[in-house]
Amino acid sequence: MVYWAVARTEAGSGEIRVEDGYLDGDDAAVARIVEVGRRVSAESGTASVWVHLGSVTAHVPAFGAPDVDDAALATEVCGALADAERNQRAVSNAAAAARMTDPRPIHPTPSGSVREQWARITGWAQEHLAGAEFRGADPDRIVEAAAATGQTWPDELVALFSLANGEPEGRRIRVIPGYELFTLDRVVEDRERSIRIWDETARAYGFELRDPPGAAGFEAGTYIPAFVPFAGRDSNYLCVDTRPGPLHGTVFEFDETGADSAGPAWQSISALLADIADALTSGRMFVDGQRPSVQDGTDLEWDWTDRASDVEFAVRNATLGT
Repeated sequence: MVYWAVARTEAGSGEIRVEDGYLDGDDAAVARIVEVGRRVSAESGTASVWVHLGSVTAHVPAFGAPDVDDAALATEVCGALADAERNQRAVSNAAAAARMTDPRPIHPTPSGSVREQWARITGWAQEHLAGAEFRGADPDRIVEAAAATGQTWPDELVALFSLANGEPEGRRIRVIPGYELFTLDRVVEDRERSIRIWDETARAYGFELRDPPGAAGFEAGTYIPAFVPFAGRDSNYLCVDTRPGPLHGTVFEFDETGADSAGPAWQSISALLADIADALTSGRMFVDGQRPSVQDGTDLEWDWTDRASDVEFAVRNATLGT
């Protein structure tokens, strides 16, 4: 089965409406896209029509052109999707190449104040989650944990643990989408275990684990001592890069299979917290497409949006750039 979708943008309001479904085979899906796209393009107030097939989203101006038959529209749809897929692949390849010489955070949110953004988050939590109370760590304990890692912690990492030493005890409040906020003990334990596991794997293949030359932000390809995790899920982590350089303190996702190949995700912890606070207080999606979900008035989870919302997300991002 193939997933298809047609998105219509509303002139003036920017509202996006998505019609979607599953069909057996690309030909059937393209035929349905043509049928639905022709109908929505004729509606009053339509600004543009976007199509989605499989995992690719594309704008198809031909839906607004008069006297275009179904066969021609199908050709235009397929061509637009093929162009979008090539562009998507080129952007991905270019980003990977750029990370090798000039790594930059994926998300453009600027740094700010950890305390200000955390206040926004806890303010929302107090309003929506009964009895949600985060406790910060003792300053001496933070110093001990940093010393145990042998790294110079960015000020923002210290500030985060001064406000929250993990999630409230006995509660499931996932402040960070997809991850559990660590206690200081977890930081030290998971970091040491990750270094050991990746070191053992490297040695099994004849390599020796060590910090690679270069500044923060450059791919290491393994778990190096300079990576300090502050949140995690199984063997996947959100870490800060404590290596020196302009990107000291950037936040990145360390994947158990892809390591740090995705590159820096946020400029800093405060930038990550700002995106979380925006998603909580505005009702918009988090940058990866998740939305906050309150469970029984006490717990906070993040749910992946359905595929129609993913299409809306892609169209909205594309139209913001035009």
